[in-house]
Amino acid sequence: MKFPRSTNLLKLAWLASFSLPTAHAQSTGGSNLPTQLITYRLTEIIADPTSAITLPIALSTSLIGNSPTPGDPVASPQDTDIQWSGSTGEPLFTPSSGGSSVKLDFTQPFVKTLSDAATTITATYTFGSGPSSGSGSDPSLPPPTVYPSSQTKNLDRIYLDFWVANTEDATDDVVLVRTTDSELASGEKTVLHWAKVTVKHSRGQSLKLKIENATSSGKSLYFLDQEENPNTQTQDPQLSNKLEKEFDDGKFFWVGSAEKGAGVGKFKAQGDLGSGYKDAPEEKTVNLLPVEVEKISFDGTNYYELKKDDLSETYSAPHWIKADGTNESVAFKRKSKPKVEAFFKLNVPDDLLAKIKIKGMASDGVEFPEQTPMKDGGSVKYSMKEAATAFPDTIKFYDRDDDAKAFKIDWQISVDGGVFSSIGESKHQVYLTLNDPVTALRQETLFNLSAKNADGDNVEADARNSMYGEFTDLVVKRLDGKQMTYWKDQNTAFNFTEASEILANPEGDGNCQAWSGLFREVLQIQGIQADRIRVWPQTNDRSVAVKNWTFSGTGQSGNATYPYTVGVDVNPGTRIPAQGNKDSPEYFNGHWITESGGAYYDPSYGAAAVSGTKKGKIYEDGAFDGFGDALPPSKIRKNDSSAQSPSQVDYFNAN
Repeated sequence: MKFPRSTNLLKLAWLASFSLPTAHAQSTGGSNLPTQLITYRLTEIIADPTSAITLPIALSTSLIGNSPTPGDPVASPQDTDIQWSGSTGEPLFTPSSGGSSVKLDFTQPFVKTLSDAATTITATYTFGSGPSSGSGSDPSLPPPTVYPSSQTKNLDRIYLDFWVANTEDATDDVVLVRTTDSELASGEKTVLHWAKVTVKHSRGQSLKLKIENATSSGKSLYFLDQEENPNTQTQDPQLSNKLEKEFDDGKFFWVGSAEKGAGVGKFKAQGDLGSGYKDAPEEKTVNLLPVEVEKISFDGTNYYELKKDDLSETYSAPHWIKADGTNESVAFKRKSKPKVEAFFKLNVPDDLLAKIKIKGMASDGVEFPEQTPMKDGGSVKYSMKEAATAFPDTIKFYDRDDDAKAFKIDWQISVDGGVFSSIGESKHQVYLTLNDPVTALRQETLFNLSAKNADGDNVEADARNSMYGEFTDLVVKRLDGKQMTYWKDQNTAFNFTEASEILANPEGDGNCQAWSGLFREVLQIQGIQADRIRVWPQTNDRSVAVKNWTFSGTGQSGNATYPYTVGVDVNPGTRIPAQGNKDSPEYFNGHWITESGGAYYDPSYGAAAVSGTKKGKIYEDGAFDGFGDALPPSKIRKNDSSAQSPSQVDYFNAN
């Protein structure tokens, strides 16, 4: 017997009929006519004592027996008065008669009375009037099974944990949200999304269900019996169009479809209470609803907007667009909480949209909290929202081109409080800085060089050393793959003196000012103090001779200060290798290096860092063989590299 779904707080199960005592109708002729009142035994009551409820139930009554003699007044349903009472004697309900059935009005006192497990039921009845009247009682009715409020469920109803759309006719629809056709690429799972269906019942034992496709037309459905969420599996599980098993209350199964595009499928669930599948099956509609992640934007308190190296483009929102393949990098400070806004292609009516929750589960435990999306044009929008959890406490490089290292957001959807399931993934390139940048430059290569090499560091000294390691192998590449060089073109390199210029220069070539600035900016992007240092000859010296020069004898120039003559008794030898160039100039009017953390770094040549009170002397002895009288030098004096010799160049902070 089915009851309206809006009345699931209470349910009666009417099972077997029983006979009340026979009443004898007295005819005018004195003949006795046996009559029998047929009613139904109340065997199960599911009661909720917290809510009043009125539930109309048809209780059929009839008189059967010998046909009365003509003219003999016989009791009819309209005359029948049946009253059910509890053990305390107060009425549980009083039926009102009318038509061919008795209408029972259940009220709050009735529910409260039946919530007491000690309650017993006695049926007393009177019916008719006149010669056919009779009365009696049946004390043999057993106490009802009474369930506490926490177990109040409709016995044969399946609640859909993924989506319950309560319509006027009380049908329960499953909306199987899945990705669009374009997502079904070669090698991907046949079933892209599964909906979780929870079986709820209040039997004291398991309920056997048979679940299968309800119609031959429409979308074909598959069913799974497993605890693990199949949406997290990389391969298809074993698929079946039918499922038959026993379910304890609260257990679940999964429904999915391999069909593309929007559409409708149906499945039916038929219960076996112990005597076979006799009841009419519950039928559920499954709506396949395509969904697609369309575009994503980032923001936040510690968000930094990047630029293309040639400064032709600023990476403004939206940063990720599926339609045209846009996937621009973003940067944040470590331990910050990013904000994100996302748009989805999801065409649902307003009443269903109100039941939807979307959230993002991202790499390293970053979670974008669930929220109800809102319509925005032809899409639905996850409004800009701060993550509930922060980025890691380290410098970090999330590489979108490496699946294992990308910052991935697993976008998930829940409908009507159901289980969250994946609807698409977006991959992003994200840089995390140690501190807020102390430079105005935002060219992406600066973030890339610093975060890629110091990935995982959160101590300034460690990060500085890690970043300088990029320069020591003399192969430093921009994000576009171009290896940057030092004085590769001696006709133009002097024109590129800033970090921004060597990054934007199509040839990637620059002088020592540019290279010392590049390392300075790499450090400053991470919020680490760094300055450019101008290394300049002292007194009458006009040039520095970069290692390695070959000197012969003691010099024959006749000049006591500059005893060696270039091309006679001193000549340039094999140069110290420089960035991307083994044949850089052998002399300059001076040089530029970088200072940070009390140490000198020479990124042009990738030389080892030097520190301490004599760092200037140590640096110049490792870099210069001598000093010239002019530029270019015609005569040179040797660099006195003895331990007791003072520094022979000056160091100026050029910022």
